Amino acid sequence: MTRSHFLPFAILIHCGVMNLLPVLAIGGLIIVLLALAWLGFVRRPWRGARTRYPVVLVHGVLGFKEIGTGKLRRDYFRGVPERLDELGIPYYCPVLPPTSSVARRAEVLAEYLCQLPPGKVNLIAHSMGGLDARYAIDRLRCRHKVASLVTVGTPHWGTRIADLGANALGDRKLLNRVLDLVGVGLEALADLTTDRMEDFNRNITKPKGVFCASVLASVTDEKAKIHPLLVWSRSYIERSQGPNDGLVPEDSQRFGRVLFAIEADHWAEIGWSQAYDAPGLYERILRELRRRGK
Repeated sequence: MTRSHFLPFAILIHCGVMNLLPVLAIGGLIIVLLALAWLGFVRRPWRGARTRYPVVLVHGVLGFKEIGTGKLRRDYFRGVPERLDELGIPYYCPVLPPTSSVARRAEVLAEYLCQLPPGKVNLIAHSMGGLDARYAIDRLRCRHKVASLVTVGTPHWGTRIADLGANALGDRKLLNRVLDLVGVGLEALADLTTDRMEDFNRNITKPKGVFCASVLASVTDEKAKIHPLLVWSRSYIERSQGPNDGLVPEDSQRFGRVLFAIEADHWAEIGWSQAYDAPGLYERILRELRRRGK
């Protein structure tokens, strides 16, 4: 076959390659972008924690947004706001009356939620804050604002420590009057007793249309680090109510779906201990919420 016979084939091959070049270029670009995205995800795994809705952090009894001044300023959820900033997740930190009743604290929370921008939020509540959130959702018409409620260390069925405190202070009328005069009430303590929480759960049920979950915390290892002020109370609760976080029995913390159980005391749950990674805990919660489209 002469050289002239190969020319048409050469032209066809050349044209085919030229036509394929844009396709190959685009395909190569897609592969490079996918590779970069994969590497970016591996290096920044927290990207999987970005939630659909903003987060509202609800503090417990004696809670606050932050205390201290200057460099000594500390958040109630210690280290958690910084982690949320890193994740790029909008968040809010309402301040509730520290020692008021669940009903009063829930009123303040409901007012706060109604003033937020339109759209739903994810509530993550610690301790008594979980009860305030449940009351606000069920009784104060906040259900339309809430996509999810996750409680951490919340005494949904009360705690014997509150029983002990209420019994010890119940007959001290003078003490109660003095506390009322300085603006510090004992309503919160009374609301956390086991009897009061039985009534609470008869009247306040799990809200429909809201994803409800809980994180259970306890210190089961005798050698585990626990705050010195919680050593006695942990032992006291364990004798009557089983494993606990130093203030709240583990069984009392169950509400909705149990996301996971952790080894931490009541204050370590919010970052007030170097023995536990609290920001990591809240990131895990956010990952679960994202996985459920929240």
